[in-house]
Amino acid sequence: MDWQRPSEPVRELIRRGATIVVNAPPGSLRELDDAILSSPRMRVIADDPVLAESFRRVNRANVLAWAAANVRDPGAPVPANLAPELLAASRDLVRRGLGESAVRAYRIGQNALWQRWMSIAFELTGDAQELRELLEASAQSLFSFIDVTNAAIAAQIRPSARS
Repeated sequence: MDWQRPSEPVRELIRRGATIVVNAPPGSLRELDDAILSSPRMRVIADDPVLAESFRRVNRANVLAWAAANVRDPGAPVPANLAPELLAASRDLVRRGLGESAVRAYRIGQNALWQRWMSIAFELTGDAQELRELLEASAQSLFSFIDVTNAAIAAQIRPSARS
């Protein structure tokens, strides 16, 4: 994929927005968790207190990894998040026969974060051209991050899923 870096003014908007996410009160991350866990497709995870809590930790780790990377270097590709808790949670889902739920959870989480991010973006600028570039660059960043994280986790857990 050809990575298009945003303009300097939009990079600064991304940094400001990502800083808002990183510094968000814990309640706002709970709202993202609740949005994801309330999805009918996530019922099997939501109904299990251990899985639900594990998911909350993983969700927060992903949100904060993406946002922190965009504070450091806004608009740059964000590397896969292979934090130990993500790998452990993914392995647990696979062992329980719920591997598809992990991928689904990341996609639902991506959508929930994207909704929140769009609200932040509209607060950051009223300039239509900047907003368009901000949303395009952010979409590329967030969606790519989830894709590379899913692929990296799958590559890590595939061998252990057989044992």
